[in-house]
Amino acid sequence: MLSYLEDVSVHVRAMGFNEMARFRSIEEFMLFNGGVFDRVSDEDLSDIKGVPHECFKNSALVVLSRLDLIYCEGYTSVGGFPLQHAWVTNDRGDLLEVTYDHPHDRYIGIAVTSSFLKSRLKRTKYFGLFTNIPTFDLEIINADPVSWQHPVMSKLVRFDVGQFQSRVESIKRLLEERKIVEATQIGT
Repeated sequence: MLSYLEDVSVHVRAMGFNEMARFRSIEEFMLFNGGVFDRVSDEDLSDIKGVPHECFKNSALVVLSRLDLIYCEGYTSVGGFPLQHAWVTNDRGDLLEVTYDHPHDRYIGIAVTSSFLKSRLKRTKYFGLFTNIPTFDLEIINADPVSWQHPVMSKLVRFDVGQFQSRVESIKRLLEERKIVEATQIGT
């Protein structure tokens, strides 16, 4: 799933989309700000499992009713396919799946403070932080992470974005070479 996030981010940036934006895609934002949620909690949440396919709502409602849990949003992998998803975590960074009976393959995302989540829900009356693609709300992307990021993020494995930046430059060079070749072919 990490390669999916990198591939989308590299190509969006190399193609010049959203050039004025700090992060040009949700995937790029996740690479720079997200973490890997790889420890599954053994806490039994069967009494608060939500409705299948309503992960954003399920996770938000659980966090609003249980102050000891933290809202998370990002991507999970199901059979190797990346999906946008929401889940909850505890103060140790352990994953708690509140929508499906069993955790998926992998989870990459961000954890937000409950105050940010409450404010966002009150203002938008919409569950989910990044679900309105391609015109997703830039509020969180343009904000200083201090305003939304939960401290539990410091306990997660983070990504090395240096490799990402070198891939962007490589793709840009390839695209430029392709333009030169195409221009030469058109001119002959």
